[in-house]
Amino acid sequence: MVIEADIYSMKWNWQKIRLITAVLALIVLSVLGFWGVDSEWRSAVSLSQQLSVFTQIAYAVLGLVAARSLLLKRKGSRIILYLWAGTLILTALTAPVVWGQQGWGAVFFAGSICAAFAAAVLWLARRAPAN
Repeated sequence: MVIEADIYSMKWNWQKIRLITAVLALIVLSVLGFWGVDSEWRSAVSLSQQLSVFTQIAYAVLGLVAARSLLLKRKGSRIILYLWAGTLILTALTAPVVWGQQGWGAVFFAGSICAAFAAAVLWLARRAPAN
């Protein structure tokens, strides 16, 4: 019985560590998303550049909302996380083309990196199965 109780408390501790890591990752990525948005918005001359800045603002805001939602254990946290992941990946897919005039290789690379970050945060933020 003592061993069983220790296993459950250890599970709970890992769940808490994963949750805190996911929240910290969301906050850091949101801060990075807000970084430089004001200058990018002022220099956005085309509709595609404005769309890219908008998606960047959206993932930064959604990341903070998702972090708060996870900490408060809200039911809609998963939906917000998926919206955050989608806007993060969309920003990564548009930015190399819109701002850097890069080709498909840069788009694939940036999209893959951000998809991996999003998948890691989604995995970290998943809830433990009910006992």
